[in-house]
Amino acid sequence: MHWLVFLGTGVLGAVAHLCMIQAFERAQASLLAPFNYSKLLWGVILGYLVFDELPTANTLGGTTLIIAAGLYVVYAVTDPEASKKGISAFIVPTDAPGWRVASLEKKLGQTLSDTAQIALEDLEIPAENLLGEE
Repeated sequence: MHWLVFLGTGVLGAVAHLCMIQAFERAQASLLAPFNYSKLLWGVILGYLVFDELPTANTLGGTTLIIAAGLYVVYAVTDPEASKKGISAFIVPTDAPGWRVASLEKKLGQTLSDTAQIALEDLEIPAENLLGEE
């Protein structure tokens, strides 16, 4: 009986993976990412229902890190006279006005992750998005 459960789980996992591949071929990754992140939530719910386990602090920290990966760090010259020390890092969400995916690269293999050229057109970044000190 356990083999049937394992077999069924494997078949369902393979079908779900193939569906995700097809979805990423037909839609932009930014549209599908929230659905992909929902797997984390379902994993926590099933872990609690099936194994009676709540996530640990490490699990929550890792989940936060994965979700935060939807943010980008952009480096900009903020003080031209300071040479290398005049470069600052900013967190930029992908839905910021002025953030645009200019083109997606066609590539062989690793097709589930996009490689793209990003265009920053009149992008204004608030001062609170500064990482560290200027």
